Amino acid sequence: MPVCALLALASVLGLVSGALCAYASFANRSEARLIMSGQSLPLLVARTQAEHFKGLSGRASLDPYAGMLFVFPRPGQYPLVMRDMEFALDMVWIYEGKIVDIAHNTGVETGVPEEQLRLYQPRSPANLILELRSGSAQKYGLKIGDSLDLAGY
Repeated sequence: MPVCALLALASVLGLVSGALCAYASFANRSEARLIMSGQSLPLLVARTQAEHFKGLSGRASLDPYAGMLFVFPRPGQYPLVMRDMEFALDMVWIYEGKIVDIAHNTGVETGVPEEQLRLYQPRSPANLILELRSGSAQKYGLKIGDSLDLAGY
């Protein structure tokens, strides 16, 4: 087999392998549920530093999930960025079950270097961050001070 063909095959296998690893990392994540407006909405859960860093980066959509819940061991003013995101989000910071801040319709920052990404940070400490499809916070009427019913995290 010609060298170019071998290199092309190795490249394709590497891409497929990378895609499968990325899929497996999401497939192995645990799930939680957000109970809202009589609906039980499925959420991906990010607990580790690696999962926090990766977040929803590189995904074409949230489907089949309604969002992602970031769980932190202690309250803090944890910032998020839109690293390698392909769709906008609403970010909801939560402390002891109550919303402490919301960032609506965070924009996609395609091609922006890491050090120039906009930081989205809450005004108050939180131990959970909920990322939802852009427009969901308004759709569900979420406001600072509201309580959220989260299960399974």
